[in-house]
Amino acid sequence: MTVPVDIDSDKWPPWLTEAVTHFQSLKLGVGWDACIAAFVQIERCAGFQVCSLTLLLGAKERPAIVGEWIKNARPWTGEFWRAPNVNAHTFAEQWWAWWGTLQPEDRPQDSNGKFLRTEEELDWSGITVGGKNGMISVMASLVLWADACARSETRDMSQWMTAVDDVVRVMQEADRCEEEAEPETVDVGTKRPAKYVFSSLACKPC
Repeated sequence: MTVPVDIDSDKWPPWLTEAVTHFQSLKLGVGWDACIAAFVQIERCAGFQVCSLTLLLGAKERPAIVGEWIKNARPWTGEFWRAPNVNAHTFAEQWWAWWGTLQPEDRPQDSNGKFLRTEEELDWSGITVGGKNGMISVMASLVLWADACARSETRDMSQWMTAVDDVVRVMQEADRCEEEAEPETVDVGTKRPAKYVFSSLACKPC
């Protein structure tokens, strides 16, 4: 499902407004625009909160520079972005290794390890995590990768575009599954699906 990027923007927390504003300023093409829209929809499903109480995006095989971005308080401007030491080719290999660890175990792949489309319902709960410890790190990694491509001699964006397409596919598929599901709710003042109850209590420094 395609939704407007600015859906429910009056409910966005400041960190999301800042991130989306930066993403849109990059003007990286139609695929990237679709990625922004899908990301906003994931955050909307998560209640536009700050951090997840029970879910954190996996860090296994995560490129070190993404961890540095988190440690630096997740900036979009400033010293961190002036000259990040990122090799586009190396980062691509690291990114796909990390992305692979985040996928459901039963997501099909071809003989070359490329993830395939499937009509089967998969459990995306481990990857479509909302808040500042969730999918925002994947979005940041794509920004870092695009920046590395722009600084490279070849400026080849083909692998990056493939990655963006797959991220969009995952987020849209997860959103479709959430629409079809009838999740349980818990009483936290407002009824919300159990897997999307959020709090800042269990957060890493935000």
